[in-house]
Amino acid sequence: MNKKIITILLMFSLILSGVSVCSGSYTYVSASSKNNIFAKMPKKFTFSSGAGGWSTDIKLTDNGRFQGKYHDSDLGDTGPKYPNGTVYICNFSGKFTKPKRINKYTYSMKLKYIKKKGKVGKEYYKKGIKYIYSDPYGFDDAKEFRIYLPGSKMTKLPDAFKTWLYGAEKFNKLPCYGIYNVGGKEGFFEYE
Repeated sequence: MNKKIITILLMFSLILSGVSVCSGSYTYVSASSKNNIFAKMPKKFTFSSGAGGWSTDIKLTDNGRFQGKYHDSDLGDTGPKYPNGTVYICNFSGKFTKPKRINKYTYSMKLKYIKKKGKVGKEYYKKGIKYIYSDPYGFDDAKEFRIYLPGSKMTKLPDAFKTWLYGAEKFNKLPCYGIYNVGGKEGFFEYE
């Protein structure tokens, strides 16, 4: 049998066994998770402009809990105790409520809670860097969040959400999963 036929048979057997093929990765979707959008979504999302030394990254679980880290480096902000610059940081965790389906490509959910490590504004020094505890960027005015699925028409998505997607103008449809903080007008996108 040639490689092409073997590949087709392998993909067909994966589809029948409940494994979906997407971007070269395999995600198992069990019968119990079919109505759970969190179980279908990728686990890692990032919020960043693509410019500068900052990002907020979250790792999502199947029950809507998440762990996150925000960092923003300012290497030009130096002093005698911190010649290597300043970094604003926030390690945090939280939970979203169960998402409610709005339409084929959109879910709505609320931020149930968020817990931050460290007191905002407190500083410490390590290896010539000044670290300052901060709030996590991307969770400003965080109440309602939207989940947008791949295939969403770009014309139907909020402009404020699309501004956070690098190269958004190239797409007619959303190429990946996105999480939108409605109040803060901030968009997280899946990443590997």
